[in-house]
Amino acid sequence: AAGGRGGGREPQFQTGVVSPISAMILSAARDRLVTADSDRRIRVSLWPDAYQIEAFCMGSKSTPTVLAFACGRELLLSGGEDGSVHAWHPTSGALLALARPASDLPPSAPAGPGAAAE
Repeated sequence: AAGGRGGGREPQFQTGVVSPISAMILSAARDRLVTADSDRRIRVSLWPDAYQIEAFCMGSKSTPTVLAFACGRELLLSGGEDGSVHAWHPTSGALLALARPASDLPPSAPAGPGAAAE
């Protein structure tokens, strides 16, 4: 029926994302839309044609909840529910670095004189 919600226009499904979106950012140049979802996928899409996916950034062990560009657009950073921070190459999707909270690191070995040798 014409004249429904949105002034008669039907909503358009632009991104192809079917999982709930947990984070989203538009690049400063307004040419890339990055979305993260509850299935731990990060998509880098062209904007405004967000259905054109440029890269997937895969490998997060928890749902990404924050996204940011760093060094211009050279790095894409994602932060997850587990406190980890991933650094991605935004156009290839390659994982460049991963930082985990200190509580996830193994206990450090004693240092200095008299420390037990393994």
